[in-house]
Formats: sequence, structure tokens, C-alpha cells
Amino acid sequence: MLCLIDFDCFYAQCHELKEPDIKNKPLGIRQKGIIVTCNYLARQRGVKKLQKLSDALESCPELVIRDGSDTTLYRELSVAVFECLRLRLDICLEQLTRQKEIQIERQGLDELFMDLTPIVEHHLSTRQIWPDKTVHFALPGFEDLSDPPVKGFTYKTNTVSGHLVGHDMEDPLIVCSHVVKHLRKLIHQAFGLTCSAGISFNKLFCKIGGQMHKPRDQTVVLNCDEAVAILDKTKIAQIPGFGHSRLLALEDHGIDSDHTCEIARSKITLETLSQLFAKEANVLWDRLHGIDNTAIKRSSHPKQMSIQDSFSLIDNPSDFKRMLRVLSLRLLDRYKKEESVTLRFPKTIKITWGKPGFESSSKSFPIPDSFFKETDRFVELAIKKLSWTETPPMRTLNVCLCDFGPPERKQLPPSVDPQVFQDLPPDIQQEILLQTQKNIVNPKKRKSMWTAFYHKKDKTDKH
Repeated sequence: MLCLIDFDCFYAQCHELKEPDIKNKPLGIRQKGIIVTCNYLARQRGVKKLQKLSDALESCPELVIRDGSDTTLYRELSVAVFECLRLRLDICLEQLTRQKEIQIERQGLDELFMDLTPIVEHHLSTRQIWPDKTVHFALPGFEDLSDPPVKGFTYKTNTVSGHLVGHDMEDPLIVCSHVVKHLRKLIHQAFGLTCSAGISFNKLFCKIGGQMHKPRDQTVVLNCDEAVAILDKTKIAQIPGFGHSRLLALEDHGIDSDHTCEIARSKITLETLSQLFAKEANVLWDRLHGIDNTAIKRSSHPKQMSIQDSFSLIDNPSDFKRMLRVLSLRLLDRYKKEESVTLRFPKTIKITWGKPGFESSSKSFPIPDSFFKETDRFVELAIKKLSWTETPPMRTLNVCLCDFGPPERKQLPPSVDPQVFQDLPPDIQQEILLQTQKNIVNPKKRKSMWTAFYHKKDKTDKH
């Protein structure tokens, strides 16, 4: 019983949350002269994704433009939502079944896959159905996301939440649909974000279902003939794995991005896919036929945190130091904003520079713990360790934090030693982390978790 949570025009929503005055206006997010995404008001007025800025303004002169080249805004909210759901679903699973970890997978900034099978199966084995077909679904761990606190929700066994592909109302996916609707409601209450969802028996049909009714809606796709018919009409470009480079390779075989899966299957064989894509051929072939055995894998914290910029050319020490300083400060600011959620500490900094002609070189060195408490010393360390004499003229510069270790003592309650924390059972760690998060983002004290995560720095600056 899998589901995909897909946040509606995520970049645009982030800006609308930051600037409520633009929420009811057509909004486009720009990156280097291209509208990379836009809200639904803009789409209704003719603005399209990946459209030139000039063309978008011609279609919609009143279009509000925001720069999306710095992804900090989107990344912070994405991490906050993911960590919130992961912690609470882990607690819910442990309290209901004594299992330790839910399978939740973050894809990009705006999508989350979840395997809700153990939670739904436990409910089905213990539920009590009232004469009017009403059932209570206990969902511990999420009480503090609603105001007033609610311990679960109720649903009727003869109803489905959202749209349904298929007819079997006894399928456990029907019950799963009610859980997903409740989670979407809690996400909106806590973060102000709307999202769509696909609920199905594999990741492929979760993806297809999630695209069928947007925004603010969800679709359940059962394992049935109707699902196959929908797959047949789905464009091959919408199938995971058929990206730009693979579609280009398929053009020589008479297949383009507008062709449906049904047409693609009639034009290509497994043998041809094997010649083109080797080991990935079987997976791609299966997906064209609606088969997807890919498991949802629990996402771990990113192994590194980096920031990069490109330029026409840096060919003097002054510009090099200035750019290195700018990137180091931005990266350090990002780390400080995220540390209260990720509870990680980097031990190494790696600097990579790209030379003209696509060559690149890098240098790594350890970071003393104290340098994160003094921003200027951190930046001076980076400049000192990488002198201009080592670096010829460059076109790109990347600063990366890596080798993350246990959290610092200051990130945990005073009574918990970081090394001891690492040896604690997962359920005890979760309780400690959840309490830490509650102290930072208590919805009863703040309007939303978004306010807590994004404006925490603003409040500090005022003092």
C-alpha cells in the first residue's frame, strides 16, 4: 500500500508562504531567463513551464516574477516537511506495531514516497466497524500537528477518499486513501502547503495516479484492467526512467516523447532496449507494461551539503577570494539553518574548481569544530587552505561540507552525551529528536512550522 505525495507547484508555494500578498496573483519562478515553474493562476493565463521569460510576460503581462536560482528557500521547507513526517510516522509505526522505521523516500524537493502497508494492515486487523460503517483510525504521533490535538480520524468503510480507478471497495488501498487524505490535511495545517497524491500497488501507478487530478486532490489506482487502459494512454515521457537522453536514443527507432506506452510497445522490443540501455532495459520494459518492483527505500540524510556557482571566468586572486567567501558564507548559513533538523556535524570541507575545457580539480581539509561558531574564521580557513597559486583560471567553484558525524552536545538536551545518543535504540533516539523538534516548532506557540523554520533567523537578527 504505497503512496506518492506531490506538492503542488512547490517553488511557487514557497514564495507565496513567504510573501502572502502574492498568493492570489499569477506567479512565475525564473532561472536564467526561463520560467522553470509557475502557479496555477499563471497556467490558466497561458504561462508554461520552461517558457522564455519574455514569452511568459507576453502571455500574462501581470505575471509576478520571483528569482529561483537560489534554492535555499525550497530546500529548507522540503527538509522540514520530510523530517516532520519521518519522525512522526516512525513513532506511529512503533506504537502500533513495535516495528522501528517506516519506509519513506524523498525524491527531489517536492515528492515523497511512503509505504503505509504495516500501519494499514495493523488497522485492518484491529478495527471495529460501527453499524453506520464508521471506523476510527488511530494515528499516534501526529497530535501536535492539529489544533486542537486530534488522535486519528474517522472514515466510512463504503467510501473512498479522492478518485478511484477500479471498483473493488474491499481493496486495502481504499483504507489507505483515508490515511493519505488525513496526512495531506495535517501537512497543510502545519506548513501551509497543499499537495496531490497517488495511492497504488506500485510506485509507477502512484506516479501516474498523482498526476491525474491536481491540485489538492488524490487518486487511488487499483490493480485492474482500468489501470492498464490508463497506462496505455500515458505518454512515455511521463514514465520514470525515460528521461531526455533516453528519449533521444529512441528517436532513431521511431519513438518520440509524445508517443504513448501503447505505441512505444508496438514499435520497440526488449532486445532493442537491451542494445540501447544494457542493464536498465528490463526495468524500462517492465514499466512500459505497468510492472514496477522498485521498493520504497528509506531516505537517509544527504551525505554531503554543497553549493556551486558558475561564471564566465575568474582569472585573478581578488575575484577568486571574493567568490570563495560568498559561497562559503552561503553554505555555512544553509548548514546553520538545517542543523536543528538534521542534527549532523561535518568534519571535512572540499573545494572543487572547474577549469576552462571541462577539467576540474579539488582539495579537501578537516574543519575544527570551533570554526562553525565563528563565521569569519570559517571563511578565512577556506581562503587560507586554497591559495590562488594552486588554482588556474576557473569557470565554476563548488564548496562542499562532508564526512558528517554525530551531533554536537549543544544540539541535544544537556543530559544526553552525543556518543551515548548514537548507541541508543532507535525508538529512544526518535523520542529525543521529536522533543527537540517540538521545542523549536510548537504549533501552539507559532502560526505554522514554516514560520518557525524560515523566520527563526529573522527573529535572531532583530535582537
